[in-house]
Amino acid sequence: MLSIYQNANADNPESIKANFLVRKAEYETIISSLEKRKKGDSIQHELILGRRGSGKSTLLKRIEVEIAENEKLNTKYIPVNLAEEQAGIYRLMDLWEQVLQELYCEEKYEIKSFSKFDGEQAYTRYLYSEIHSFCIAKKKKAVLLLDNFDRIVGNFTDDGNLLRETLINYNDLVLIAASTRMDEHFWRHDQPFYEFFRRHRLETLTKDETFLLLNHWSDALDFDEKKKQKIKDFLEKHPGKVENIRLLTDGLPRTMRFFLELVLQTEKPMEADFLKKVMDEVTPLYQERLLNLTAPMRKIILEMAFMWQAVSTKEIAEQCRMESKRVAADLNMLTDKKIVETIATDKRNNLYRIAERFFNMWLIVTQGNPDQKRKARWMSEFLESWYDKHELQTIAQQHIENLITRKISGKEALMLSKGLAQSKHIGIFVRDEIIELTRTNLKNSLNNNLIHLPETVRDIASKIKICIEQKKYQQAENLANSIENDDGWKDATLADIYFYQEKYNLTEKFHLQASEKGNVNSMYNLALMYYIQNKNKEQVKKYIDKYEDIYKENDIAKILIEIWAGVFNNIEERAIAACKEERENVYFIERLLVHHQKSLVDKLFHHAEFGKRLQDKYTVLYYASQILNGKEKENNLKLRIPPELQTTVNDVLENIKSEQERYSK
Repeated sequence: MLSIYQNANADNPESIKANFLVRKAEYETIISSLEKRKKGDSIQHELILGRRGSGKSTLLKRIEVEIAENEKLNTKYIPVNLAEEQAGIYRLMDLWEQVLQELYCEEKYEIKSFSKFDGEQAYTRYLYSEIHSFCIAKKKKAVLLLDNFDRIVGNFTDDGNLLRETLINYNDLVLIAASTRMDEHFWRHDQPFYEFFRRHRLETLTKDETFLLLNHWSDALDFDEKKKQKIKDFLEKHPGKVENIRLLTDGLPRTMRFFLELVLQTEKPMEADFLKKVMDEVTPLYQERLLNLTAPMRKIILEMAFMWQAVSTKEIAEQCRMESKRVAADLNMLTDKKIVETIATDKRNNLYRIAERFFNMWLIVTQGNPDQKRKARWMSEFLESWYDKHELQTIAQQHIENLITRKISGKEALMLSKGLAQSKHIGIFVRDEIIELTRTNLKNSLNNNLIHLPETVRDIASKIKICIEQKKYQQAENLANSIENDDGWKDATLADIYFYQEKYNLTEKFHLQASEKGNVNSMYNLALMYYIQNKNKEQVKKYIDKYEDIYKENDIAKILIEIWAGVFNNIEERAIAACKEERENVYFIERLLVHHQKSLVDKLFHHAEFGKRLQDKYTVLYYASQILNGKEKENNLKLRIPPELQTTVNDVLENIKSEQERYSK
């Protein structure tokens, strides 16, 4: 169904022309050169460079069709396009034999036996003389369209020099070759093809080219009208996802076509085996890419895959246990092959990562050992590339429902559970529910699976609490940083850790970051911090409504914050409720007095239900409140204050006065 892009294997010229949408600049340059060439002009040989799947074979096929159909060209040239895979060609004589077969096609021809010649080179020269004679007889030049040229010349010994000599001495063959890599045959000055070809590098498709190609495929593929319309709607409504397809595949057309299947899967998002099927489809393409690398390069690529993020040469060298100079040289080669992307920094050393992210994912899934597969978060990266935040949250809720109702088993759910649990767009409560439901469904088989579920945030928080109690703050920070979700909990947790270290600037910084992400717990903590510091009162007013429904047990602090901010939401009723439930404390009552709530405090101390308990428990504050309310003469209160408490009562009154002055500023 998705074979439309394999134009290199198509025989219908009209289909080839209709489906040729990209690589037009390279095509027009080469065709123009052939058209403009006059008799006696030197031959311009061409080298098309691009990764497997980038469109080299399709470009060669389109050039072949144009030469065959264009009268300006077919009167001067005969196209010879050998099959893409030519495993039997390992000597120049093999190549010339194939060319002769294509030239004569169904015509009868005879060539002399190899045994009549003194070695391979003599026979090879003879074969080309036959090609030369054919071209002279037809009064045309042959255009040899040769794919996988790098493989062929890689097998040559001295044949490379003979090929160069032949192409220079004879003016009747134009070589247009395609290669996956720019190896030493082309760039070393002592090699036969140094500066011999004009080079055309097939770069990553642009955003416009990607849209054009996908839109065309929606018409050309063998889909029913409903599916075709679905793809068109997807392209129109989700330009961001179209761009993500380009980024995931690094703009490689052959890989992009597999993602059309994913567009049609949206009613059943992320079926258990679908991504594996996509990866099976691209395996031959990616295996070929790996096999074309040297062993050290393969080692570098595999280690980079599991590091995932952009990394430095030093980090790669340490992971590979290789010398930095060797790694740097190989990275340059890998960058030239467009397998690795170089990221410039504001410092001397650059960073590097695998250019095609889906290739990175494939390496993790197919090449990693069990431990590497367990730890990798490739599934989350894929989900975040493909779905937006709201879509992922909808998928998460549906996944939870499927787990609860047992529509899917724990084993079937495992891959998606891991991906959702490690996504920055899934809140920690939903995340923990997914993890716990999946663990429950898996029961005792969890440790036998290659996919590793992350810890719940609840488990991480428990470990952080123990670290803080033991003053192991760096360990606590490392645990907090292991939280992948982007709803502010990681920032809020780090803020708490810094608070215990009395690093208040960092505490504020991370609470602010968490608040900006909508974390109401950090909004509350900031409000409390600002209240204590007596600053940013207007900002606190904005937080109050947002954190209103959390921390009922901390309502006494929320009451104080609101009084200070001038927001009076049923203050007396809530203060009475707190005292009934015995949630009040010394700080609460003293702060009420600081904020001039002496009448409210008096009501609390004389409440019929709990007033006597408060008087007995907070005797000093009771005496202080009575003095502030002008009742020290009632029932000889001033005389009733025990002498041993008088100094303490005076200190409390002095502190209240001092705090009132501070808060009045």
